[in-house]
Amino acid sequence: MGGGAGRGRGSAGEDLSDDFDLLTAALMGAVLGAAVTLLLRPRRRATPMTRALHTVRRGATRGVAQAASTGRRSARWAARQADTLRDRIPLESVGESIGDYLSSARDAIDDAVRTELKQLRKTARRQRKRLGL
Repeated sequence: MGGGAGRGRGSAGEDLSDDFDLLTAALMGAVLGAAVTLLLRPRRRATPMTRALHTVRRGATRGVAQAASTGRRSARWAARQADTLRDRIPLESVGESIGDYLSSARDAIDDAVRTELKQLRKTARRQRKRLGL
């Protein structure tokens, strides 16, 4: 039995490590190749459509910024106006009028229920007379 008989390239741990090293080198090569390709590719010429889209995007960006600025100014103005308007609202009279509406609604519902009950009683009496009960 010789010293090298039965052994292949090396132990299993070394084979696995060599495989990972090879895979890592291949991935790094692919990533570097893609990066170099992207960096060295020629720039595309702007077509009329891309120029128009660029102009539209720039205008839209300015429009959004202007709208945001106007919205902030309007919100500040509305907040200042709300303070003065809140002082003008007669909260007590609003509360009283809501209370009046609620009580009149309650009365109307009571009247409707009372009328319906009276009609149901009359109908029940008529039915009993008709059936002879």
